[in-house]
Amino acid sequence: MRLLCFALVLAVAWPLAAPAQSLKDAFDAAWRRSPAGAAELARGDEAAARRATAGAWLRESPSVSASYRTDQIDLNQGRREYEVELGVPLATPGERDAGRTVGEAEARALQAQQAAARLGLAKDVREAFWTARLAQVEHELAQRRLDEARRLAEDLARRLAAGEAARVDANQARSAQLAAEAALRAAQVEAQRSLKAFTTLTGLPRLPQDAEARAAAPGAGPEHPLLGQAQANARAARARAEQAAQVRRDTPEYTVTLTRERDDFTVLYSNSVRFGVRIPLGSDVRNVVRIAQAGAERTEAEASVRLEIERLQAEQALARDDLAAAEAAQDGAQERARLARDTHQLIARAHQLGDRDLATRLRADTERFEAELSAARAEAELGRAISRLNQSLGLLP
Repeated sequence: MRLLCFALVLAVAWPLAAPAQSLKDAFDAAWRRSPAGAAELARGDEAAARRATAGAWLRESPSVSASYRTDQIDLNQGRREYEVELGVPLATPGERDAGRTVGEAEARALQAQQAAARLGLAKDVREAFWTARLAQVEHELAQRRLDEARRLAEDLARRLAAGEAARVDANQARSAQLAAEAALRAAQVEAQRSLKAFTTLTGLPRLPQDAEARAAAPGAGPEHPLLGQAQANARAARARAEQAAQVRRDTPEYTVTLTRERDDFTVLYSNSVRFGVRIPLGSDVRNVVRIAQAGAERTEAEASVRLEIERLQAEQALARDDLAAAEAAQDGAQERARLARDTHQLIARAHQLGDRDLATRLRADTERFEAELSAARAEAELGRAISRLNQSLGLLP
């Protein structure tokens, strides 16, 4: 009974588990939901099967043939013959070695494909997260701007009723409040849309609290998954080309034939066993096509490796430049926000004392909001730049 009660409590509490705390948690959740993640175990079994069958002696399925011979429709003297033949295609030692090399290379290419799929999903999660984070920040600032505009409009409405403020000032404050309400609605729609896209990708109802840090040693991490995939494909293509050059004919077939026959009704049936081998002859036309096709695939795969190296180097250089620009932009935006807050505080105090008009106050409010929004955007863009640099280096969240 205690175990049953514990299981019921666990079942109820399971859906109430804590949300993702980091971007890594969000990526893990997205991977479990993705088609590639769902098939990860099956892909592992496929790779293991390729390795297991690569060096097998039996290269193709065995075949069985049967025949029956009789003179019943002609002389009908009792001649009967039954024959059953079993054909087994067995690989030569050279074919086994070449097949084992190809199987191992293709299994590694399959594993590299899974690693590249994980990195591709990580890019989608990172972009969805930072898009939603930026929209969330803009929504929070829009809400704060509306709260301040509402307080100012209510204050001027009270002062207008008391005869301490002009009607034009109250109208301007009310107009600013309506504009802030419209901006908040737009920001709310964008925040909901971006959060929905993130939830669809990861299954998480809320954004993680923590983003990712910059790689401690850029460029010193493990092999880039996309480069690893290109190299694995090149190794597999090279193995297939070598196999085509070495194996110039189909697999020989060894046969065992069982025969049971008699010549007429007066003779007993006799049994015999025949062993044979069927060796296909290589065709120059067929081999030339196979070798040329495998060589073209090898050349294409090796060229893809060189291009992938150049592309990744360019992408990493661009990501580092973007990160440096984002850091400089954040420093400038933070300084601008500090100055705008200081100026707004001075003008707001002067407006309360009657030394500044409302138009100046509203301009200071707008300038402070835009400066704080720029600072928040710059901070989010800096986090996005860090994620893009990590992505270019082939690092997962």
